[in-house]
Amino acid sequence: MATTVRGEVTCLSCGRFLGVIETTDGRLRIVRPGSGGVLPRVDRGHLRCGRCGGRAIVETSMDSVYAA
Repeated sequence: MATTVRGEVTCLSCGRFLGVIETTDGRLRIVRPGSGGVLPRVDRGHLRCGRCGGRAIVETSMDSVYAA
């Protein structure tokens, strides 16, 4: 049984929704936001907004953890 954790990626500077990150058994993948959305980028080990360059964070909740 695999456990999946999901988290929403949001920019702290502009508040833009940047997508959803999922991790399952140590594998990480990002789910793009809707059409025209901006993906986060990694800069020296930190997530950054692809639009404004601000710091991005991943927010998780217990509702985002489930067994597949």
